[in-house]
Amino acid sequence: MRYGAEQFGYTFVTTNDNEQQEAELSTTTTETSKLVNPSSTADLNINPTIVESAAAGGTTTSVDNTDDYQLMSTTPTAVPSDEEDEEQQQHFLYNPPPAKHDNNEWSTNKEDNGGAEQIPAVLSAFGACCCCITAAFVLAGGVLVAYGSYQNNRQEKEDGDRNQLIGSILLVVSASTCLLGWCSCCFSCVSTAVVDVAAGAPLPPASGDQKRIKLKFRRLNDEFQGAQDALNHVHFDVAGDMKEIQTAKKKERKNKEQEEKQQKKLLEQHIQTDLKRGALSVSDIRRKYRPIAFYIKFDGDLLVSTLDLLTKQVSTIVNVGKANIDQVIVVLSSPGGSVSSYGLASSQLVRIRKAGIKLVICVDTVAASGGYMMASVGDVVCAAPFAMIGSIGVVTQIPNFHRFLDKNSIDAFLFTAGKYKRTVDVIGEVTDEGKEKLQEELDDIHRAFKDHVALARPKLKDAIEDVGTGEYWLAVQAKELGLVDVIMTSDEYLESIRLQYDIIEIAEKKKKSGILSTLHQLDGMKGVMGLFSSWTGQGGQQHQPMPMAVV
Repeated sequence: MRYGAEQFGYTFVTTNDNEQQEAELSTTTTETSKLVNPSSTADLNINPTIVESAAAGGTTTSVDNTDDYQLMSTTPTAVPSDEEDEEQQQHFLYNPPPAKHDNNEWSTNKEDNGGAEQIPAVLSAFGACCCCITAAFVLAGGVLVAYGSYQNNRQEKEDGDRNQLIGSILLVVSASTCLLGWCSCCFSCVSTAVVDVAAGAPLPPASGDQKRIKLKFRRLNDEFQGAQDALNHVHFDVAGDMKEIQTAKKKERKNKEQEEKQQKKLLEQHIQTDLKRGALSVSDIRRKYRPIAFYIKFDGDLLVSTLDLLTKQVSTIVNVGKANIDQVIVVLSSPGGSVSSYGLASSQLVRIRKAGIKLVICVDTVAASGGYMMASVGDVVCAAPFAMIGSIGVVTQIPNFHRFLDKNSIDAFLFTAGKYKRTVDVIGEVTDEGKEKLQEELDDIHRAFKDHVALARPKLKDAIEDVGTGEYWLAVQAKELGLVDVIMTSDEYLESIRLQYDIIEIAEKKKKSGILSTLHQLDGMKGVMGLFSSWTGQGGQQHQPMPMAVV
């Protein structure tokens, strides 16, 4: 049985083969950057003629954007017609001036509560200090009391009484600090719950097995601006004192300010036109002239341990992203793993395409087997030249100890209900019928895998049997086979779109590590057991079954 778009639920797949072959890499490289900054190509060091089409099989096209430069012209032009004005409205993108951004400047999906989140941290810190003081005073007091008793036994009564008195005072003070520390820890737990409720945070799941994942956002466009400023500060200016250099700097600064003012004025004109038409909301207008490229990283393992995080990231993007405006960049690295886990991860990425948001997959190291199952979903697949791509196949291995147990007269009983409940297992006798059934199941999975890739990448429809052999290739070879669209690293792709998009990274907001966060998690025996599981590396994984087969 072969599977189609209806069986997979891939609503983004069109039924017209010609339409499928017209899926192209959108012009989000330096041609669009010319529109907003004609001099930007010199900074990016990217050849503006290299715009590769996802459907053209590696051919290059050159886009002529000479008309777009008229938007930047300061000379008077003729009043455009309604059609020309609408076309200019669609092509104009605003390029804001670079701004300095702190590397730690993160915004979260939790509203600001006026610093209330600091209260539990302060109480935890105070409680930790009290615990340390208590331990020190108990140790010092015990030593002094013991030493005083020793001195009294040696007839040094005056010194012994003094040491015993000081030791007793320290022990009393330690009892007070212990009480203060205990109260601080209690108030810290209570204040944490109060802050969460005040911030509108949902209650934890009743089962207690799932953790609530929080996300944080960071704008990546200007992350190197601080490095440029620091370099200018330490770089020796050999001609900085020359009058001509000072005059040239002032002229450059003035021209830059005029260009920014012209951009701002042009943006206001376009926005006023959109407001008069009334076809777009304020949020749509904001996104129209400064779209967002959501950036997420995915490092896959055997069971896709970061699947919950990926699900939360995708859900956020689907709910806040704008169809046909924004795009999503997934930097993927995975050698494959469990069939079900990677199938679900692929389905999460399919949600992005169903929402009408462009999906770009960047592979810098490896996207093999289950990793390529995810990568194939992208509208565009970019890969570094030496990345490993492919391995469209299924494998399983099961050791069998039946003959060893039988040789040593050890009985092992396996009870099943259903003819094929167990085909090949660890202790049971392996039959030819069981091996044939297991191979049949693997073939079914492999067939579904190939159909998935062929649907997600229509250019592979006729060649899927040639590339679906379980082989893997270097990206430069995979591009010739149609598995990859563009040979480009993820960093290079980000640089190519940074002038047209706000690149927003979505990552997990992890809890702070250290003693304070450890004390903060001690909310009863459940917290203690959770900490033990996380320290031993068993947290969240102890109930996951091993996969029957891996891709």
